[in-house]
Amino acid sequence: LAGAYANYFAARYMGRPLVLKYGRYVGISAEKFAKVERFFLRHGEISTFIGRLLPVIRHLISIPAGIAGMNHFRFSLYTLLGAGI
Repeated sequence: LAGAYANYFAARYMGRPLVLKYGRYVGISAEKFAKVERFFLRHGEISTFIGRLLPVIRHLISIPAGIAGMNHFRFSLYTLLGAGI
């Protein structure tokens, strides 16, 4: 949970400006970012839970959760449930 918090808070406070400024260099346009952010705002809880079950995604799922400003309590709950399995 500590590692997930590190990614979550780093993305929450620094992620959005960095993605909007430098995302174009790695193929993330402002339109694509907005689309992904809308998806995560609608399906963030289930995405976090399922993301914790997938080997590579489990380390990265905290980043979109932080950028989208997912509720801290819900993030913790779904992270613990997914990681616990």
